[in-house]
Order: sequence, then C-alpha cells, then structure tokens
Amino acid sequence: MVRLRRTSIAVILALLLGTFLVACALQTTSGPPPNLDPKLYDLMLAESRGEAEAFAKPRNITLIDGSVRVIIEALPGQRGTAARAASRAGARIEITDGDTLQAVVPIQKLATLAKAESVRSIDLPRRPAYGPPRPG
Repeated sequence: MVRLRRTSIAVILALLLGTFLVACALQTTSGPPPNLDPKLYDLMLAESRGEAEAFAKPRNITLIDGSVRVIIEALPGQRGTAARAASRAGARIEITDGDTLQAVVPIQKLATLAKAESVRSIDLPRRPAYGPPRPG
C-alpha cells in the first residue's frame, strides 16, 4: 500500500513537472519576434482571424491586397541580403536608402521575414507630423 502511494505520488509529480516544462516552452516561443513592431504582430493575429481590415483601419495602417507597407532596417552592410529575404517572403521592394528598405510585405510573412539574420527591425512607416509653419 505504501509502495503504491509512493508510485502514485511520483507519477503525479512527474506529470506536473512535465506540464510546467511544456508551459514554459510555449511561453518562450510565443509572442512577437523582438525586432517586429508589436502593431505588426497584432495585425498578423488579426489577419489569422480574418479581421485585418477591422484592426488596420482605426490605426491608420494601409493594407494592400493582404499586404502591408513596412520599413525594414537591415544590419549594417546587409541590405542586399535583407532584400533577398524580403523577396523570398513575397515582398515587393519599393525604395532603398543605405541599410533601409521600404517594402510591401504579405501580412502572414512578417514574422518569417523578422527571423532573417540580416533584418534588424521591421516597423510601420512613420507619418510626418504636420503642424503650423514655424516663423522663418
């Protein structure tokens, strides 16, 4: 009887430890890649639920046929490699300047592109701040 209890306790502890380890693994692999703008990650989640338009509109994010315009910052000297990674992800490169690229990327490929070793960051384009003209 005592042996059965010890075995049962050991099995229960092993199951609890296994559940804890799986939960820890899931927690570390989920969430946005650190170099992807959180709004773009949220857009990806909305797209997976079929709600990309509803998510994008109040945030002034322009969608283009299931894609979004982004700014890709490559690691120094890695613009060509980052551009090839973007093209493999289905992106259309619009403009390049130094290590920066502007591209239209399929929403569901953003995380894949963010994992490319040559990509430092992926952000939404910044909108210019308009205000009254400054006196000369």
